[in-house]
Order: sequence, then structure tokens, then C-alpha cells
Amino acid sequence: MRHHLASGLTALSLLLAGCTPELVASAQKALEQAAATPGGEGLSGLALGVRPATDGRIRTPRPAFGLKPPVAEPGQPLLSIVGHPDFRTFKPSPDARRLEQDEARVIAQRYLERTRAEEGPDGGWPATARLAEGAPLALQDGFAKGPGAYEFLVTDGEEEDLGHIVVNTSREMLPVPESADEGRGHREALLAAYRAKLGKAPKEPVFYRFSAFSYGVEDATDGTWATSSVGGFDFVAFRAGKRELVELKGQDRYIADRWRELEAPAPTAAGPKVYRLLGTRQGFGREVPRYAQHTYNGCYVGCVPVAWGMVYGYWEQKGRNTVLGARETNFTQNANVEAMHERINGYCSTRCNGLEGVTTWPKQIEGVRWGRQDRERTVDYNPDLYWTDFNMFKTARDAIKVKRPPLLGFDDTPNTNGGGHAVVVTGYYQHDDWGWWDDIERLYINTGWAGTPRLTLTLGSNDLNLRWVITVNVK
Repeated sequence: MRHHLASGLTALSLLLAGCTPELVASAQKALEQAAATPGGEGLSGLALGVRPATDGRIRTPRPAFGLKPPVAEPGQPLLSIVGHPDFRTFKPSPDARRLEQDEARVIAQRYLERTRAEEGPDGGWPATARLAEGAPLALQDGFAKGPGAYEFLVTDGEEEDLGHIVVNTSREMLPVPESADEGRGHREALLAAYRAKLGKAPKEPVFYRFSAFSYGVEDATDGTWATSSVGGFDFVAFRAGKRELVELKGQDRYIADRWRELEAPAPTAAGPKVYRLLGTRQGFGREVPRYAQHTYNGCYVGCVPVAWGMVYGYWEQKGRNTVLGARETNFTQNANVEAMHERINGYCSTRCNGLEGVTTWPKQIEGVRWGRQDRERTVDYNPDLYWTDFNMFKTARDAIKVKRPPLLGFDDTPNTNGGGHAVVVTGYYQHDDWGWWDDIERLYINTGWAGTPRLTLTLGSNDLNLRWVITVNVK
């Protein structure tokens, strides 16, 4: 969420905050090698500069996407990348009052009603959507004894599953950091991950949420556990609260405003907004296919190749002939789609790290070679990295406005020392144009995961860290 890479691809400058001269020299050499490879001409002249740290914090280089982070020493928290002098690390107070389940349900209900009003009839939830009956999924966060969040399922009252809404119980956090308009939440996926790892079901499952992309489940009877995340994390350390979140100076005002809005009655009509989505309710975001990673050469093919594949799948629907095979079949993941992912895997030098497919910057850019070389199309691209979430949001928003779904790379606080994830942005919601502290901003994304293909992320949630946006245009 915190860097800028100028749009021109010659004489390009990348800031690495607080890096040693040896690291800068190594990174510069890697960029020069990338520029010398076939299809890497766009990196010619790329140079690295050093931005001195202004607050005494230790800086770490940009993470590889999909890479598992280093494990903290016993009893020591992992450092979070803050990347900006106005950011601080913090932990929610363990003694502060947390919301009860019924209070959290009110917040979830008003978020559902408000979101429907804001998005209108073409939004993700139909008029029949409501919160499912029964107890929500309680999610521990490691900071307090009680639940750190509740996950409420959304249904249409009959058979259709319409996703979930996560409500934080601490008022020091954003009230609703994530939601989805399809699927059945995280319970079943986490139990499946536990069974796959340990060959049995947990007797007394306790569920954890550390970020939108880092969940876990533990059997309280014997301490065995399993996780679901973009790059792995130290579950034992985070379960004990040995982690930190990031916060921008003054963000507490923004968070307080969001709580006040959801504690008030929901509006009956849409307020002022700037809003675009690719598709209608019947084809909500369906102009961008929802591909998922498959195994290749002993690990997953990688989130970056799949994100590029989804972008090329979008342009295929626009008649650009960017995916092999008949156009009408390319919304489903077939052999041609997976062959494309594998080819891009090679272009991006994606490698295996355990089961993860890892792509290291600036190799994320190399997915352009599939369109240029294999499909012989003119592919323009613009990689941008910014210092604030709001600027990163604006880049993604502007791409959606001109109907060019961008790739988005981010990490979350459990993974800021070495891991991240790449997705495709399919839409956005922005309440007004006044700026960060007066605004509500949400990004709609295709995750590249089979279990949770589509999510809505609220910016300013403390546990996400946007890293880069690549806008693509195929002619």
C-alpha cells in the first residue's frame, strides 16, 4: 500500500526504503538481467535509488508473492513492514471491551443493508439476501481471550449461499474488514484443511482469523492445528498474540467514523458515490473469469500467473484472442487455460517454495510476454507502486473506470516479512471523492483460489498491505 513506480518504463526509479548498498546492488543486477531476457525490453534503463529511513525502523525488501515468511524467534513478534513514516505498529488492547455476538450481528445486518443501498440493483447481494440464522463463526485473533471477530453467513432464505460478512469485535479495528457475496465462509474450508493435514477431524475446533488471507483452526484438546493463508505464517506465535498490525497516523478517526455509520440506521437509498463493476447481478464481475491455481511441477502454479490468466481471459471476451481455444469455453478452467498459466509461470520465473508458487519482483511484469509473444497482440502495461493505500486504490479505480481490470499485489501483516498474494480487481466502491479520511473504499477482487474465488476488501483494515498495481491494455 505504500510505493510508487513511475508509469514510464525507461529511466524508471524504484525506492527501496532503508536497504543496504549490497541489497540495492543485488536488486539492480537482477533488474538488468531481467531487461536482457527476451521480452524484457520494457525494463531497460530501470534504476534503483535509496530512500533513507526517517524513523529508525528496520526496513525489509519487497516480498516475493507466495513465499512463506521467516519464523520469529521464540517469544519475539515478527516485524511488520510499515514503509512510511506516518505508519505505526500497534496491538489492540487486550482489556478493552469487545462486542458481544448480538451486537456484532447488528453491525453485520446494517453493513448488508447499507451495501445493498450503496451498490444498487446491480450489486453483489440481491434484495432477498439476509443473515443466516444460528450462531456465527467465532474467530479468535490472539490478542484477547474472547473472539476477535465473528463471521456471519449470508443466504437468500432458501438454498443459495451468498457469502459472508466478518465483523471485528474491537473498536480499535475497522468494523467490517472483509465480505463475500458467494460461498459459505471459512468454517468448512478450515475443517477440510485440518483433515487434509492430520487425517482426522478436530474434536473441539477453535477458529482463528489473523487477516483476510490468514486463517487457522486448532483442536483445543491436543493443540494440533492447520491453516489457510497466502504464504504461511507462524500460527503458534500469532495464536499467542506475538504479531503487530499497521496503522496510519490519524486512522483512528477514520475507523471511528466507520463504526458510527454502522451503528446508525442503514440508509434507504444510495448516497453520493463513484461506482463501477464489470457486469450486472446476473453476471456480477463475470467479464473477468475466476480461474484458480492448479498444481504444476510439484507445487501450485502461482498466484501471479493465474492473475495474468484472468486478465487475459477478460480480454478474450473482448475479442482479442488472448486465450487458446473457443471463446465461449474460456470462462471455465480448461486445459488451454491451465497451459496458459504454466507458460506464464515460466515467463515470470515462478518457483516452488514448498507447495507455494513464488514470483519475485520485478518478474511479475513478465506475464506480458504471453500476450505479446504467444498470442502476438499489442499489450501495454503500467506497473505502479505507491506510498499510501488511497493512491493505490485510485490506480485500481481508474483502471476499472476505463474497463481494464488490473492485477493487484499485496501482503497481509502475518506475511509482511516475505509473502504476498496477487489478485485481479473486478470493481470498486467509493463513497465520495473527498479523500482518505472522509471516504469509504472497497475493492472487489477475484482471489485465484478455488474455495473463495471472490472477496470484497475494505481499505484501512490494518491487516492488508497493498504493494503494486499493474494496469493492462490489449489491442
